[in-house]
Amino acid sequence: MLTKVGRSCGSKIEKLIIDGLFAQEENKDRAAVVLLEPFRLFTEVTSLTLSYEYLCDDVLEAFVSYGQLEQLRIYVEDVSRLDRLTSESWQVLRDECPNLEVHFVLRNVFHHLKFKRIMLHGIPLVSLDWEFKKDLSDSDWDDQDVCLCMKYTAIHFHSTIRHITLTVEFCFFELRLVFLEIVKRCLKIETVSLNVPYDLCFKRILACGTLWACIEQPRTRLRELNYNGVNIHLVGSKMHMSIKRLIEITTVSNLSAQLCVFILGNGFFEHNHYLPSH
Repeated sequence: MLTKVGRSCGSKIEKLIIDGLFAQEENKDRAAVVLLEPFRLFTEVTSLTLSYEYLCDDVLEAFVSYGQLEQLRIYVEDVSRLDRLTSESWQVLRDECPNLEVHFVLRNVFHHLKFKRIMLHGIPLVSLDWEFKKDLSDSDWDDQDVCLCMKYTAIHFHSTIRHITLTVEFCFFELRLVFLEIVKRCLKIETVSLNVPYDLCFKRILACGTLWACIEQPRTRLRELNYNGVNIHLVGSKMHMSIKRLIEITTVSNLSAQLCVFILGNGFFEHNHYLPSH
Protein backbone atom coordinates (compact mmCIF):
# COMPACT_ATOMS: atom_id res chain seq x y z
CA MET A 1 0.00 0.00 0.00
CA LEU A 2 2.72 2.47 0.98
CA THR A 3 4.68 1.70 -2.19
CA LYS A 4 1.61 2.30 -4.32
CA VAL A 5 0.95 5.67 -2.69
CA GLY A 6 4.62 6.63 -2.98
CA ARG A 7 4.76 5.90 -6.68
CA SER A 8 1.55 7.80 -7.28
CA CYS A 9 2.15 11.00 -5.32
CA GLY A 10 5.17 10.49 -3.04
CA SER A 11 6.96 13.57 -4.39
CA LYS A 12 4.02 15.78 -3.36
CA ILE A 13 3.48 14.58 0.21
CA GLU A 14 5.06 16.60 3.02
CA LYS A 15 3.35 15.01 6.04
CA LEU A 16 3.29 11.23 6.42
CA ILE A 17 1.76 9.07 9.17
CA ILE A 18 2.51 5.36 8.91
CA ASP A 19 2.15 4.25 12.52
CA GLY A 20 0.69 0.73 12.60
CA LEU A 21 0.36 0.43 8.83
CA PHE A 22 2.04 -2.98 8.65
CA ALA A 23 1.20 -4.15 12.16
CA GLN A 24 -1.04 -6.99 11.08
CA GLU A 25 0.66 -7.79 7.79
CA GLU A 26 4.30 -8.08 8.83
CA ASN A 27 6.35 -9.60 11.60
CA LYS A 28 7.74 -6.93 13.95
CA ASP A 29 11.30 -8.06 13.27
CA ARG A 30 10.83 -7.24 9.57
CA ALA A 31 8.96 -3.95 10.05
CA ALA A 32 12.00 -1.73 9.43
CA VAL A 33 12.94 -3.65 6.26
CA VAL A 34 9.39 -3.36 4.94
CA LEU A 35 9.41 0.41 5.47
CA LEU A 36 12.83 1.14 3.98
CA GLU A 37 12.23 0.84 0.23
CA PRO A 38 8.79 2.50 -0.04
CA PHE A 39 9.91 5.42 2.12
CA ARG A 40 12.51 6.40 -0.47
CA LEU A 41 9.61 7.34 -2.77
CA PHE A 42 8.51 10.15 -0.44
CA THR A 43 11.14 12.72 -1.33
CA GLU A 44 9.45 15.84 0.09
CA VAL A 45 8.43 14.62 3.53
CA THR A 46 9.14 17.14 6.31
CA SER A 47 6.86 15.64 8.99
CA LEU A 48 6.76 11.93 9.80
CA THR A 49 4.92 9.89 12.43
CA LEU A 50 5.74 6.21 12.89
CA SER A 51 6.23 3.36 15.33
CA TYR A 52 9.63 2.69 16.88
CA GLU A 53 9.40 -0.84 15.46
CA TYR A 54 9.98 0.57 11.96
CA LEU A 55 13.26 2.25 12.86
CA CYS A 56 16.80 1.00 12.28
CA ASP A 57 20.10 2.59 11.23
CA ASP A 58 19.27 2.07 7.55
CA VAL A 59 15.94 3.88 7.92
CA LEU A 60 17.66 6.84 9.60
CA GLU A 61 20.13 6.84 6.74
CA ALA A 62 17.21 7.10 4.32
CA PHE A 63 16.01 10.16 6.24
CA VAL A 64 19.48 11.66 5.84
CA SER A 65 19.33 11.21 2.06
CA TYR A 66 16.75 13.97 1.76
CA GLY A 67 18.02 16.22 4.56
CA GLN A 68 14.75 18.10 5.04
CA LEU A 69 12.93 16.20 7.77
CA GLU A 70 11.76 18.69 10.42
CA GLN A 71 9.28 16.82 12.61
CA LEU A 72 9.65 13.18 13.66
CA ARG A 73 7.11 11.71 16.08
CA ILE A 74 7.91 8.22 17.36
CA TYR A 75 5.53 5.94 19.24
CA VAL A 76 7.13 3.32 21.47
CA GLU A 77 5.05 0.50 22.88
CA ASP A 78 5.97 -3.06 23.81
CA VAL A 79 9.35 -2.90 22.05
CA SER A 80 10.69 -6.27 20.92
CA ARG A 81 14.20 -5.25 19.79
CA LEU A 82 16.55 -2.50 20.95
CA ASP A 83 19.64 -3.28 18.90
CA ARG A 84 18.76 -1.76 15.53
CA LEU A 85 19.59 1.87 16.32
CA THR A 86 22.84 3.54 17.37
CA SER A 87 23.73 6.96 18.75
CA GLU A 88 25.99 7.50 15.73
CA SER A 89 23.06 7.22 13.31
CA TRP A 90 21.04 9.70 15.33
CA GLN A 91 23.95 12.13 15.39
CA VAL A 92 24.40 11.91 11.60
CA LEU A 93 20.68 12.54 11.10
CA ARG A 94 20.85 15.48 13.48
CA ASP A 95 23.78 17.00 11.58
CA GLU A 96 22.18 16.54 8.15
CA CYS A 97 18.73 17.74 9.25
CA PRO A 98 19.59 20.73 11.45
CA ASN A 99 15.94 21.75 11.85
CA LEU A 100 14.82 18.30 12.99
CA GLU A 101 12.70 18.06 16.13
CA VAL A 102 12.00 14.62 17.60
CA HIS A 103 8.98 13.82 19.76
CA PHE A 104 8.79 10.54 21.69
CA VAL A 105 5.60 8.96 23.05
CA LEU A 106 6.43 6.04 25.36
CA ARG A 107 4.02 3.39 26.61
CA ASN A 108 4.83 0.15 28.45
CA VAL A 109 8.50 1.09 28.88
CA PHE A 110 9.15 0.43 32.56
CA HIS A 111 12.79 -0.29 33.24
CA HIS A 112 15.40 2.49 33.21
CA LEU A 113 17.84 0.31 31.25
CA LYS A 114 15.32 -0.13 28.43
CA PHE A 115 14.58 3.61 28.55
CA LYS A 116 18.27 4.39 28.02
CA ARG A 117 18.51 1.97 25.09
CA ILE A 118 15.63 3.78 23.38
CA MET A 119 16.52 7.37 24.26
CA LEU A 120 20.02 7.35 22.79
CA HIS A 121 22.51 10.21 22.89
CA GLY A 122 22.31 12.32 19.76
CA ILE A 123 18.53 12.44 19.48
CA PRO A 124 17.37 16.07 19.03
CA LEU A 125 14.62 15.43 21.57
CA VAL A 126 12.08 18.24 21.90
CA SER A 127 9.20 16.54 23.71
CA LEU A 128 8.72 13.43 25.81
CA ASP A 129 5.30 11.98 26.67
CA TRP A 130 5.82 9.01 28.96
CA GLU A 131 3.25 6.87 30.71
CA PHE A 132 5.01 4.96 33.47
CA LYS A 133 3.37 2.02 35.23
CA LYS A 134 4.60 -0.37 37.87
CA ASP A 135 6.08 -3.54 36.46
CA LEU A 136 5.61 -6.14 39.17
CA SER A 137 6.79 -8.91 36.85
CA ASP A 138 10.33 -7.45 36.70
CA SER A 139 12.39 -8.46 39.74
CA ASP A 140 14.88 -5.63 39.08
CA TRP A 141 12.23 -2.92 38.95
CA ASP A 142 11.45 -0.48 41.74
CA ASP A 143 9.74 2.90 42.01
CA GLN A 144 13.06 4.72 41.57
CA ASP A 145 13.20 3.75 37.91
CA VAL A 146 11.12 6.76 36.93
CA CYS A 147 13.57 9.04 38.78
CA LEU A 148 16.56 7.46 37.05
CA CYS A 149 14.92 7.97 33.66
CA MET A 150 14.04 11.59 34.31
CA LYS A 151 17.55 12.34 35.59
CA TYR A 152 18.95 10.72 32.45
CA THR A 153 16.69 12.98 30.37
CA ALA A 154 17.80 16.09 32.24
CA ILE A 155 21.47 15.25 31.75
CA HIS A 156 21.52 14.13 28.12
CA PHE A 157 18.76 16.24 26.53
CA HIS A 158 19.07 19.45 28.51
CA SER A 159 19.99 21.47 25.40
CA THR A 160 16.92 20.46 23.33
CA ILE A 161 14.00 19.31 25.50
CA ARG A 162 11.08 21.77 25.69
CA HIS A 163 8.07 19.72 26.79
CA ILE A 164 7.75 16.83 29.24
CA THR A 165 4.56 14.96 30.12
CA LEU A 166 4.85 12.25 32.75
CA THR A 167 2.03 9.95 33.83
CA VAL A 168 2.65 7.73 36.86
CA GLU A 169 0.50 5.62 39.18
CA PHE A 170 2.06 6.98 42.36
CA CYS A 171 3.79 10.07 43.74
CA PHE A 172 6.66 10.33 46.19
CA PHE A 173 9.08 12.97 47.44
CA GLU A 174 11.93 12.06 45.09
CA LEU A 175 9.71 12.75 42.08
CA ARG A 176 9.53 16.41 43.10
CA LEU A 177 13.33 16.56 43.29
CA VAL A 178 13.60 15.19 39.76
CA PHE A 179 11.35 17.93 38.43
CA LEU A 180 13.50 20.54 40.14
CA GLU A 181 16.57 19.10 38.45
CA ILE A 182 14.83 19.31 35.08
CA VAL A 183 14.00 22.98 35.64
CA LYS A 184 17.57 23.80 36.68
CA ARG A 185 19.35 21.82 33.94
CA CYS A 186 16.99 22.10 30.96
CA LEU A 187 17.06 25.80 30.19
CA LYS A 188 14.80 25.44 27.12
CA ILE A 189 12.02 23.63 28.99
CA GLU A 190 8.68 25.40 28.49
CA THR A 191 6.04 22.96 29.71
CA VAL A 192 6.12 20.30 32.41
CA SER A 193 2.99 18.19 32.89
CA LEU A 194 2.49 15.60 35.61
CA ASN A 195 -0.45 13.20 35.80
CA VAL A 196 -0.65 11.33 39.12
CA PRO A 197 -3.31 10.28 41.65
CA TYR A 198 -4.60 13.56 43.08
CA ASP A 199 -2.97 14.65 46.32
CA LEU A 200 -3.26 18.25 47.48
CA CYS A 201 -0.12 18.10 49.61
CA PHE A 202 1.97 16.78 46.75
CA LYS A 203 0.52 19.40 44.40
CA ARG A 204 1.49 22.20 46.76
CA ILE A 205 5.02 20.99 47.39
CA LEU A 206 5.52 20.46 43.64
CA ALA A 207 4.37 24.01 42.88
CA CYS A 208 6.46 25.53 45.66
CA GLY A 209 9.59 23.60 44.75
CA THR A 210 9.25 24.36 41.04
CA LEU A 211 8.85 28.07 41.76
CA TRP A 212 11.92 27.94 43.95
CA ALA A 213 13.91 26.32 41.15
CA CYS A 214 12.67 28.89 38.61
CA ILE A 215 13.75 31.78 40.78
CA GLU A 216 17.15 30.18 41.44
CA GLN A 217 17.58 29.60 37.69
CA PRO A 218 16.64 32.94 36.07
CA ARG A 219 17.51 31.66 32.58
CA THR A 220 14.71 29.08 32.62
CA ARG A 221 11.97 29.35 30.00
CA LEU A 222 9.42 27.35 31.99
CA ARG A 223 5.97 28.88 31.57
CA GLU A 224 3.58 26.05 32.42
CA LEU A 225 3.41 23.52 35.23
CA ASN A 226 0.39 21.30 34.66
CA TYR A 227 -0.95 18.99 37.35
CA ASN A 228 -3.53 16.47 36.12
CA GLY A 229 -4.38 18.67 33.16
CA VAL A 230 -4.75 21.90 35.14
CA ASN A 231 -2.21 24.70 34.84
CA ILE A 232 -0.69 25.81 38.13
CA HIS A 233 -0.10 29.54 37.80
CA LEU A 234 3.47 30.19 38.88
CA VAL A 235 4.82 33.57 37.80
CA GLY A 236 3.15 36.50 39.55
CA SER A 237 1.36 34.38 42.14
CA LYS A 238 1.43 35.23 45.85
CA MET A 239 3.59 32.19 46.47
CA HIS A 240 5.99 33.37 43.75
CA MET A 241 6.44 36.76 45.38
CA SER A 242 6.79 35.23 48.86
CA ILE A 243 9.52 32.81 47.77
CA LYS A 244 11.31 35.54 45.83
CA ARG A 245 11.41 37.77 48.90
CA LEU A 246 12.58 34.84 51.02
CA ILE A 247 15.48 34.15 48.66
CA GLU A 248 16.48 37.82 48.63
CA ILE A 249 16.96 37.84 52.41
CA THR A 250 18.38 34.31 52.82
CA THR A 251 21.98 33.17 52.49
CA VAL A 252 22.66 30.47 49.92
CA SER A 253 23.79 27.98 52.57
CA ASN A 254 20.47 28.30 54.37
CA LEU A 255 18.11 28.14 51.38
CA SER A 256 16.95 24.54 51.84
CA ALA A 257 16.18 25.04 55.52
CA GLN A 258 14.29 28.25 54.83
CA LEU A 259 12.28 26.55 52.09
CA CYS A 260 11.16 23.85 54.55
CA VAL A 261 10.18 26.54 57.07
CA PHE A 262 8.26 28.39 54.35
CA ILE A 263 6.39 25.25 53.25
CA LEU A 264 5.49 24.17 56.78
CA GLY A 265 4.54 27.70 57.78
CA ASN A 266 2.09 27.94 54.91
CA GLY A 267 0.39 24.68 55.75
CA PHE A 268 1.63 22.87 52.65
CA PHE A 269 1.91 19.56 54.49
CA GLU A 270 -1.15 17.89 55.94
CA HIS A 271 0.78 14.60 56.12
CA ASN A 272 4.47 13.92 56.55
CA HIS A 273 4.95 11.23 53.86
CA TYR A 274 6.48 13.73 51.40
CA LEU A 275 9.15 14.93 53.79
CA PRO A 276 12.63 13.66 52.87
CA SER A 277 13.87 10.77 54.94
CA HIS A 278 17.24 10.89 56.67
